[in-house]
Amino acid sequence: MKSTLIGCMAAVTLGIGAASAAQPSTDNAPAATMTPAATAQPSTDKTPTTAMKPAAAAQSKTDKTSTGAVSATSGAAMKEGEAFITQQAAGTLRAPKLIGVAVYDSQNKSVGKIADLLLDHDGSVKAVVIGIGGFLGMGAKDVAVPYSEIRWQTEPRKVEVSQPAAAAPAAGGMAAKPEVKTIPPADTEAYQGYPDKAVLNMTQAQLKSAPDFHYAQDPSTKVGADATGGAAPAPKQ
Repeated sequence: MKSTLIGCMAAVTLGIGAASAAQPSTDNAPAATMTPAATAQPSTDKTPTTAMKPAAAAQSKTDKTSTGAVSATSGAAMKEGEAFITQQAAGTLRAPKLIGVAVYDSQNKSVGKIADLLLDHDGSVKAVVIGIGGFLGMGAKDVAVPYSEIRWQTEPRKVEVSQPAAAAPAAGGMAAKPEVKTIPPADTEAYQGYPDKAVLNMTQAQLKSAPDFHYAQDPSTKVGADATGGAAPAPKQ
């Protein structure tokens, strides 16, 4: 009986020990399972970032390449288009040809002729000098007006266009009339280099009473006059 009791107690003790030893193994199993998952999470988060960086770099490279191509194209276009002009365009005038063009007032009366043009360093015509002539030179003077006050006027030209050799005569034995073509004023001005006339929105009386125009004075003469004559003008502030 005593032996039986001792055997039961030993069996119980062994069972408890086995259960206690098995318990940590059960608790550690989930931890072992979770650890790889937690470790894998940062790798998943970094994947999109790694994929986006090459795309951004490629975009930057594409932008630089495109900008360089546009700059190169613009430079080539400027060199080819602006270096030389090979043909006079319609509507353009030749400055030397403008000298002597008749000037008319607002009432279509001839008041004088263009005597000169004043240009700035940018090539813009700033003023038109008009010679207002008197009888046999008496009362003649120069007046100047802004270029914008001048209106160039050219009448359309009509020219006959030759008929083809095989053209049949019209009814009644009369030859067919030649075809007439109208040439635009801009083409005529470009060809001859000047307009038919210049028109001012002023009357003859206004031009005659306008102040005289004077060209710039010789600087050396002005300095000599200031040194020997009156006081030199005060410098501008």
